[in-house]
Amino acid sequence: MEQSLNLYNFLNTLCEVSQDDFERSKTYFKQKTLKKGEVWVDFGEICNEMAYINSGLLQSSYINDRGNIITTCFCASNSMASSFKSFISQSQSDIELKAIEDTELFITDYEKLQKLYQEAPVWERIGRILVEKEFISLWDYANSLNSDQAKERYLRLLENQPEVITKAPVQDIASYLGITRETLSRIRKKLIQ
Repeated sequence: MEQSLNLYNFLNTLCEVSQDDFERSKTYFKQKTLKKGEVWVDFGEICNEMAYINSGLLQSSYINDRGNIITTCFCASNSMASSFKSFISQSQSDIELKAIEDTELFITDYEKLQKLYQEAPVWERIGRILVEKEFISLWDYANSLNSDQAKERYLRLLENQPEVITKAPVQDIASYLGITRETLSRIRKKLIQ
């Protein structure tokens, strides 16, 4: 399974995973395909899955107090995704995760991950590292919204996730950047000149 090789390589960027530990772990994962526009995790449901994104692009969003859908994250291939707060606490999700394009996931569920923590101690380290990375990512995003100019946020997105610029709807990119569509259009126009 190619995605399992991709997952193995990804995990080894986090910490060293022996081939034996990985082979035992593979049975705890299954392949799932989402069509463009399909919701994987819906608002208000308990997120029971965590996934490695083998290919594709997911969008994470929430509904603000005015009823607007606000994009908070784009999850690209070769990364992990979940409604982490919901997954860890087994509580209702306050975010939605949906596919921006056809997306292939390699998923495990909450109970299987708990068993993996028991059976292969390396997974406790993987879990800790993933949570730390998620915290840093959320901190950087919040800090950027509060301190960077709109153009700087757009350029950072262009540098770090160029696929988002070409695949995500303009209104979702603008929402993620904390700006209007018109502001995003002006930024793009100035960069082209």
